[in-house]
Amino acid sequence: MNKPAPFQAHNSACGAERKVMTWIKNVAQVFEKVEKFTFSLICSVTALIILVVLGTTILGSLRLGLIAWCVFMALSVSKFLVSVPEVTGLLTINIFSGKLIPYGTGLHFRYPWEQVKEGNYINLQVITEDMSESYPAQDGPEMILKWSFQYRPYLNFLERYISADDNTIKKGFKDVGSSILSANIAGFKAGNCKKNQQAIEKELKREFEEMKPTPEELYGTELVRVSLADVDYEPTVQAVRASEQVAAILRKIATAIRKDHPEITQKDAMNAAMIIHGKIQKNVVEVEGHGGEALAALLIAMSRGGGK
Repeated sequence: MNKPAPFQAHNSACGAERKVMTWIKNVAQVFEKVEKFTFSLICSVTALIILVVLGTTILGSLRLGLIAWCVFMALSVSKFLVSVPEVTGLLTINIFSGKLIPYGTGLHFRYPWEQVKEGNYINLQVITEDMSESYPAQDGPEMILKWSFQYRPYLNFLERYISADDNTIKKGFKDVGSSILSANIAGFKAGNCKKNQQAIEKELKREFEEMKPTPEELYGTELVRVSLADVDYEPTVQAVRASEQVAAILRKIATAIRKDHPEITQKDAMNAAMIIHGKIQKNVVEVEGHGGEALAALLIAMSRGGGK
C-alpha cells in the first residue's frame, strides 16, 4: 500500500534535514581540529576581509566596511569567548556531539557551537559537612561522635559531579565514615574510646584514602579533609558520671572531716560534706584564675570549718 503524498513529503523533508545536520556536524568536527584561538582569529580575519571588500565595492567606502566589521565583532565576540568567575568551573555543551567541555576560572576561547548555560557554572569552593552520631561501645554505653568531611568539585570531572546531587554525595561519604566509626567504637570499652580517639580518627582517614571507587571516579569530587573532632559519652551517661565524681568528692571531704573530728558519725560527716561542697560550688568563681593551689586551699580550709 502506497503512503499518501503528505507522508512522503514529510519523510523526504526529514531525510534532507538529517543530511544537512550530518554535513554540519562533519564540518564542525573538521574545524575542531584547529585550536580555538586559531579558529577565532581565522573567523575574525575572514570577516574583516569580507566586510572590507563589500564596503569598498558595494558601499564605496573602506570606513563603512571597517565600521561593519567592528559591529560584527562586538555582536559575535561572546560566541568565541567565555568568562568564568573566580573559584568557579563551567561545563559547555557541544550541541552537535553532546560532549561536555570543562573550563576553569578565567577567560577562554571556545567554539561558537559550544553552548553555555547559566546552570552549568559550578562553584568550586570547599563544602564542609558536620556530622554528629552515636554508637554503642563494647560494654554498652552510647558514645557521641562529632566528625566532619570536606570536599569540592574536581574541575576535570565536572561531568560526573553534575550527574549526582549534593544529597547523594553527602550520603555516600556519610555511609563510608559511619561504617568504620561504628565498627571502631564497638571494639573499645566506653572508658577507652576517648583515649583512643586519635587511633579511631586514623582508621577513619585510612578508610577514605582507600575508598574504591575513588571520590573522583564516583562523584567527580576531591576529598579535601576528614577529621574526628570529639568522642564523648551521651548526655545521660555524662550526667551519671558527673554524679559519681561529685559523690567521690563528698566522700573525700567526709573522710577529712572525720579525721579531724573522730566523734562525728559518717552520716553527719556526709551531710557536712554536702554543705561544704555546696559552698565550694558557690565560691569557686572567686578563686577561678588563681590556679589549682588556691582551689585546693579553699577545699581544705572549708573541710576544716575555715571556709566562712
